[in-house]
Amino acid sequence: MTRLKIIYLVSAEKKGSFFWEIGSTVYKESVKLNKSHFLECFRKEIIEARAVREVQKAIYLNIQNIQDSCLREGYLLNKPLKGFSYDLPLNVIEGIFDFWIEVSKDPDLWKRCLGLLNCYKHFSSSNPFFRNSLKGLTAEMNSKIEFLHSYRPIFRKKSDKTNSPMW
Repeated sequence: MTRLKIIYLVSAEKKGSFFWEIGSTVYKESVKLNKSHFLECFRKEIIEARAVREVQKAIYLNIQNIQDSCLREGYLLNKPLKGFSYDLPLNVIEGIFDFWIEVSKDPDLWKRCLGLLNCYKHFSSSNPFFRNSLKGLTAEMNSKIEFLHSYRPIFRKKSDKTNSPMW
């Protein structure tokens, strides 16, 4: 029998800080999530235990790429004590969660998408040279991953950090 786990997306609050969290728990008929700081569960999927860690890594990397891009472009997102910034809208987090759960069901598609995600960490996949080199299913998946990375807040916030003069 295949071991199953539940991967979930919840909103949470701890010490006055609100955040999104993605976690996993062992599959049981009645799942009880940690209600001490979880506010509401938005997604809950049953998947094989061996795939949970990889799916979580992909989701975390995808969201980290968005946060890094926002920071480079002058958008500031609050940093929570744990999990992901509440400044990211629920629909963005849900879209990323759903995409990676769906992709994890097909091993060939998983390898392609994970490779594209890792490339995105190092450079923009919207680069015309990179984009034109992709064909077929890989090009289609690249455009979907690009869309997942496209979120930007409405307003840019000014950084409190100012570079002091060298002398």
